[in-house]
Amino acid sequence: MDQIKIGAFIKELRKAKNMSQKELSDRLNVSDRTISKWERGKGLPDVSLMLPLCEVLEISVNELLCAKHLKEEEKEKKAEENIMVALDENDKKKRCLKWLSAFLILIVVSLGSCFMIDVYRMNNNEEVIFSRWGFEYAPSYDPLNDRVKCAIESYFEDEKMAFTSVHIFDLEEDDIGYTAYVEVLSQSYILKNDQAILDESVISPYRIKLSEDLVIEKSERPLDLSYNEDLDRLFPNNIKEAIFDFESSGFAEKLKIANEAKANLYFKKIRA
Repeated sequence: MDQIKIGAFIKELRKAKNMSQKELSDRLNVSDRTISKWERGKGLPDVSLMLPLCEVLEISVNELLCAKHLKEEEKEKKAEENIMVALDENDKKKRCLKWLSAFLILIVVSLGSCFMIDVYRMNNNEEVIFSRWGFEYAPSYDPLNDRVKCAIESYFEDEKMAFTSVHIFDLEEDDIGYTAYVEVLSQSYILKNDQAILDESVISPYRIKLSEDLVIEKSERPLDLSYNEDLDRLFPNNIKEAIFDFESSGFAEKLKIANEAKANLYFKKIRA
């Protein structure tokens, strides 16, 4: 069905009867804007209005849908065609409604999942991922990880005489202290033309034992000659996966930037 042709046909018949849009709208109990919309091809009359409209315009519904006057021999054939077109359009609407329903269900499920994830994280005093969803919430700060990080960085800076930054994969607590699984980046810099220039860089995963007072009691890392064996011995599987993903995660670059900032600050102080 061609909405534009049907609209033009309605307009033609209305004018042939010397009726204004207002007069036609009054006969059908609709607004004149509705008549204007039909005649501009912006919509079709509702099914409940087709018969009253056809009675006023003195045509059949068949002729309205074909947008022309039909001869007797054409009417039966066009009726069948219009029925098939109507069924096809109805089928298309049903498919659209199914897709729309599926899309809305997907949105609802996705939002529900996001809500449940954030509520779970709030209940566990963790940062939300998507939203606070109107709740008044701010996770409390636990300084333990930062204190462990500072203790390890100080230990390696004293031992290696190099700027050190640490990424903590996991921190386990037991009866005698802590076990930290970390990545340690130690770098030495030289001052050249008033700039900190990287001289040497060493990066490696470590398993570090700390006392309750965060004193480092033992540090172990995989050795070059037995790297894979040491990796299996020192680290659980989930930590090994994190170590393998470390470079691609961007954390290594973060450690380099932290060391460079430390070096620049150090050289700035000694120049002052």
